[in-house]
Amino acid sequence: MRATSILLGLPAVLVIAGFALLTAGELAGGVVLAAAVALLVAALVTPSRAFRSTVLVGLVLLAAVSGYVLATEAVDVASALTATAGPVDPADPVLLAAAEDKLEAGSSGGSFRVRLSEEELNAVLQDALADGEHPFRRLEVDIVNGIGEQGLIEFSGELKSGDTDVSGAIAVAYGPGGLETELLWLETGRFQLPGIARQSVGELLAELADLEEALAAEGAAIQGLVIGNDAIEVFGVGGGQDIDAAAVLSSLGSAAGLTTPEVAIDERIEPGLVGGTSASGSPVYLALGDSLAAGVGVELRHSYVNQLHRLVTESSNSEIGLRNLGVSGETSGSLITGGQLDAAVSIAEDIPVAIVTVDIGANDLLGHLAAPVCRADLGLECAERIDAALEGYRVNLEEILLVITDALPEAQVVFLTAYNPFSFGLRDALTFEALSDDALIELNGIAIEIARRHGVIVADGFGPMRGTAGVTTHMTDPVPDIHPNELGYDVLTKTIADTIGV
Repeated sequence: MRATSILLGLPAVLVIAGFALLTAGELAGGVVLAAAVALLVAALVTPSRAFRSTVLVGLVLLAAVSGYVLATEAVDVASALTATAGPVDPADPVLLAAAEDKLEAGSSGGSFRVRLSEEELNAVLQDALADGEHPFRRLEVDIVNGIGEQGLIEFSGELKSGDTDVSGAIAVAYGPGGLETELLWLETGRFQLPGIARQSVGELLAELADLEEALAAEGAAIQGLVIGNDAIEVFGVGGGQDIDAAAVLSSLGSAAGLTTPEVAIDERIEPGLVGGTSASGSPVYLALGDSLAAGVGVELRHSYVNQLHRLVTESSNSEIGLRNLGVSGETSGSLITGGQLDAAVSIAEDIPVAIVTVDIGANDLLGHLAAPVCRADLGLECAERIDAALEGYRVNLEEILLVITDALPEAQVVFLTAYNPFSFGLRDALTFEALSDDALIELNGIAIEIARRHGVIVADGFGPMRGTAGVTTHMTDPVPDIHPNELGYDVLTKTIADTIGV
């Protein structure tokens, strides 16, 4: 009799506990499981056959009812979650138009600050449901936290098939490269989905409710966000990274007179041995970064990467290879998500790397500094933009240098700090130059702190270029441009070469 009780009782206990787990949550499931096991054990050890039979029959009957309900609803839920045919509720056209106007305005420039109300965010998400095959007819979010609290968004949705609804909550924060979401809880129909089931359904919801993807549809790269009080406010840079240098100069007054004494540099740097982004040889010099690594503003042989490659090759008296991964317009976030960081790790797996240079961060900040709100009014909105950009940069650079140093423990890693293209040596006369100098100093301070923590060498790209934009950049050209000219790249090459002793 005891053997029969075990054979029938254990499966019954599991079915009952599973029913409680799926309908009342993980805590209730654990309590019911403990209680049912205790009851079964009591039945097994009791000398009373009548008590044992009563418990066993009760458990089996309860398990049968629970199993039937579970099976019936599981079929309904599975059918509803796999049925992708059917119409989607249209987004509110007025709210959608307002949200799209904000996103388009934000992504059209070098930087943006976009505030979407809860209603506008719902319109964007609902409009996103119209694309692709999925089971949702409607999806609605509710921002439940206040400003300064963890970003918590509850959501509810109606499925296209059946009467099954879905509801849940996600936590949203800024992580390396962009937004990170965590599914906190999820209910569908009668079920509170646990473990792997919750994960699988959560992945489907995350694909549909990816806030970053929805907000980035117009080309926006998010650097930070504030969620609370029924709104989401996003800071970042737009799809185009070109800084309107002419507008900056215009707001400063005039390009006339923005010249400085010649830069003190012992001698000009010879151009690189190669005019491209790669060269054969082993080990290699690996370069990561933005338009500076890419050599924008000069012929590639005069870029700091190609010039440094020459110096390293001559210093080692050996054939050093080159792999330059720099991408113009890259931000710290896009370096992580756009493939450049992954490509660096891949190269490190295939070929020895002797030296790595990294320059990243200018595009995180310069777009905000050059935005009209900072040129015209150094008030709260400008400060908020800069603060959000700096905080996002801190998170991303920590990830970048961690990945690089882990993947290349034997390589000499050098970080080049950012220069200020708006620094003409007129800080006392130009408030904007002082603002941009201070912001770049703070950005570089973050980089120095993180670099030292990871054992990364820091080369000063800011100090030697400070006050020299009139002669080391293209800012005073007929078509102003923030990038260095040949002299500027010589200065940057020299500061790296002196730092590493080549």
